[in-house]
Amino acid sequence: MGISLLQSRSRNASARSSRGLSGGVLAWLVLIIAGLSTCTPGRAVEGENTVIRTEMPDDVPRDETDDRAPVRRATKEDLVLVEAPPPPFCGDGSLNDDEQCDDANTDAGDGCSANCLVVEQGYACAMPGSACALAAICGDGLQILDEGCDDGNVDGGDGCATNCQLEADFACPVPGEPCVSSVACGDRRISGAELCDDGNITDGDGCSALCALEAGWT
Repeated sequence: MGISLLQSRSRNASARSSRGLSGGVLAWLVLIIAGLSTCTPGRAVEGENTVIRTEMPDDVPRDETDDRAPVRRATKEDLVLVEAPPPPFCGDGSLNDDEQCDDANTDAGDGCSANCLVVEQGYACAMPGSACALAAICGDGLQILDEGCDDGNVDGGDGCATNCQLEADFACPVPGEPCVSSVACGDRRISGAELCDDGNITDGDGCSALCALEAGWT
């Protein structure tokens, strides 16, 4: 009788222990599954695009944090970017990692595009939060500030020099278009390859119709 009672108690204790162990394992499994389904910082969530805004240290001057050239010409990529939706903090006056410029507004045509993704051609946006300024970029086809010409390239000898100043005997009336020779035989001005210019384009008077010296004349 005493042995049977001990065996019965032993079986009951084993059953309780098994139920307790099973409950503990189940609880751990629930915790592990819950942990796997939890999002962690920096992981993408389907259907959403998260932009991480990096705060700029207070002791770093804002105009020294961007190593891009302050003056730039438009690119093909700009034509695509200018139509893109703006980053979430566009217009707040701070240059964030996902912005090309930020002049504290969302207006186009002032140097920084409405979506803060493009520095507009002919402008420089040196200080975030401040207005962009006109800037001359030789070769971009825009004649700005102290440029004497801009024919859309930086080649010399074509009328507009490499520094976008007008070369002798040329005229560049339309920015972005090729310059033209200003040499005109018969204008009483010796220029270009002319050896003479007597104000006409008549042969037989010492200066030919091509403004070349004729034999027997001085």
